[in-house]
Amino acid sequence: MSKLSLLFAIALFVCPVTNSLWGQERAAPFDPYARPPKPYPDAARITFQWNYTCETHACSFECHGTGAASRVTKLDIYLGRIPDEPDSHALYYSFNTEYAKYATGFALGGKLTPLTCQMVGLRLDYSGPPKENAPLTSQK
Repeated sequence: MSKLSLLFAIALFVCPVTNSLWGQERAAPFDPYARPPKPYPDAARITFQWNYTCETHACSFECHGTGAASRVTKLDIYLGRIPDEPDSHALYYSFNTEYAKYATGFALGGKLTPLTCQMVGLRLDYSGPPKENAPLTSQK
C-alpha cells in the first residue's frame, strides 16, 4: 500500500470523527426581544420591587454580601422571601451592564439580618408593589 493510499484512508476515517466533534450544540443567538427569565423562584412571594436605569456608563450598585457591578445600564430589585422559610427575607435582582446583556443575583437574610444595596448614578424609575406586567410569583 502506498503512502498516498494510506494517508487517504486515514483522512476518510478522521474527517467524520472531527465533524461530529464540531457538531456540538451551540447556544442560541441573543434575542433582544425575548423576555429574560425571572431572577427569583416562584415560591419567593415577591412583595415589593424597584426599577433603576442609567443613561451614562458611570453607574454601579453593590448589595451587601453579594457582590457588585459597574457600568450598569438597568437594575431591577425584588423583595421577597426565601422559599419555605417564613421568617426570612431576600433581595433578588437582575441587571444589564455595558458588557453583559443579562445577569442575576440574590441576597438572603434571616429574621435579624439586614439586606442593603447601594446604587451610584442610577435613576429610580419605579418603587412599589410588583407591577402587573412584571413576572409575579404564585400567591400561596
